[in-house]
Amino acid sequence: MVWYRGCWRRMERFFAARGVEEFSLDVAMAWVDEACGFFGKEQAGTLKRTDVYLFRVAQTLGGLRSLRGSATPL
Repeated sequence: MVWYRGCWRRMERFFAARGVEEFSLDVAMAWVDEACGFFGKEQAGTLKRTDVYLFRVAQTLGGLRSLRGSATPL
């Protein structure tokens, strides 16, 4: 849980630095890519477990957004 909370805080800072106040899966995926080079590693077939976990954090938050409505604040 500590690791996931750290991810959440880093993602919040990423959103805040870009002036984004509501969750956006596109911005979350940009955070994942910046944090670990996700898309390049995906193409190269070199993803690590922690890279996939970051992806899952973004996807989970995207799923929660769809349950709560499109204007979900961070």
